[in-house]
Amino acid sequence: IGSYFIYPCLSQVLDSGNWKRADAVVDHRFYDVSVNDEGEKSYFVEILYRYKYKNKVYRSTQYNFINSSTSSKDEAIRIGKKYTKGKRFKCYVDPDDPEYSVIEKESFLVCLLTFAILACYLIAFICFRGWGVKIEVK
Repeated sequence: IGSYFIYPCLSQVLDSGNWKRADAVVDHRFYDVSVNDEGEKSYFVEILYRYKYKNKVYRSTQYNFINSSTSSKDEAIRIGKKYTKGKRFKCYVDPDDPEYSVIEKESFLVCLLTFAILACYLIAFICFRGWGVKIEVK
């Protein structure tokens, strides 16, 4: 199940090696909070930015390959403060699909680490529970 969520992220990160940098500017930024059924809060920062690639202007809100939510209010504020209205920066553009871009693509290690942890749990589950392997203590 975890690979269902992690594989797209990992795939995008690996494919982004040839993405091009483009000049971008923040048009709008806002914060949001959502609360799940257990009362846990997730904080979101959405950054609307425009960028120019091959003489055409595009718009995006994609921060990274995962999303812009966090369980830390301070982390959401830190990201938001970094990208205030009018801020100029470089984004990464998919040259095969220039309508798709991200601000940060350094989430590779996060994806890889998450994928590795889930793979270890899956292997442990299969070896010790999934196939009914019993360990006898003598």
